[in-house]
Amino acid sequence: MPDGPTHEDDAASRLDADERVRLAVEASGLGTWSWNAQTGEVVWDGALERIYGLERGTFPRTYEAYLELLHPADREAVAATSAASMKAGGDHKVEHRVIWPDGSIHWIEGWGRAVKSPDGTPRGLVGVSADVTERKLHEERLRQLQAVTAALAEARTADEVGRIALHEVVVATEAVGSTLLLLEGDGVHIN
Repeated sequence: MPDGPTHEDDAASRLDADERVRLAVEASGLGTWSWNAQTGEVVWDGALERIYGLERGTFPRTYEAYLELLHPADREAVAATSAASMKAGGDHKVEHRVIWPDGSIHWIEGWGRAVKSPDGTPRGLVGVSADVTERKLHEERLRQLQAVTAALAEARTADEVGRIALHEVVVATEAVGSTLLLLEGDGVHIN
């Protein structure tokens, strides 16, 4: 009987490690992706298609199709970030908006790393992404509350305080409407 681990033990450990990674990614709500810059093929798992508002198996698997899903104002910056990550051959981080087929806008954050060929030439990127829309909505509301607090602190009359309060009621009403639209886009119907 051998004293150390056997070939079968190594294979079982790798299988266990692969299964642990798969379960951890699944539990985190992340979607996985890879981009082969040489062929232009982009591979997404089902979770990432869901994050982008697509039905499973409907993503066309090209870099151009990916860019088309992005908010037009974000496309150039995302392409530049991807190119810079490829050139540097290191880590990749990107945050952008996407437009779902229903027209709703969602925020996505992605993290990845350049994949290199044996000679060290970057071949593509591989990584994970998450829907961070809720966090972005909270951040925006916090910015709004900080602006109101600053304005109220500088208000010198009751009329100024009233004007600021009225403005905030209007902003809050618009925010609730936007949140309801996002929820309805996720299949939650509010009566």
